[in-house]
Amino acid sequence: MEKKLNSLEAAKKLNQVLLDQEEVKSYQKYEASIEEHEEIAKAEEELKAMQKQMVLNKAKNIDDQELIDRYKQKKALFDEHPLVVNYRNLKEEVDDLLLEVETMINNGINE
Repeated sequence: MEKKLNSLEAAKKLNQVLLDQEEVKSYQKYEASIEEHEEIAKAEEELKAMQKQMVLNKAKNIDDQELIDRYKQKKALFDEHPLVVNYRNLKEEVDDLLLEVETMINNGINE
């Protein structure tokens, strides 16, 4: 007779299955690489600071087109960095995988 898994055991098994997926492993490697990459981390901090300044400027009705242009240029360089491109592609694959699992769980619950 098959032992029924309790919810915690089932969640742990599902978590391990997901962590063993190649997409998830690759995603985690890229995530770690990005966190350790000084140039990307610095660019991300600068972009966030520029975003905050643009929000403040907008609240004060200040039109700083030079800041906007610099932000767009820096953001384009950031978005085109190979590590960022690969990370985002893998993130999308992992998100799709999680959505698929969620759908399967919901369909199983509704049956």
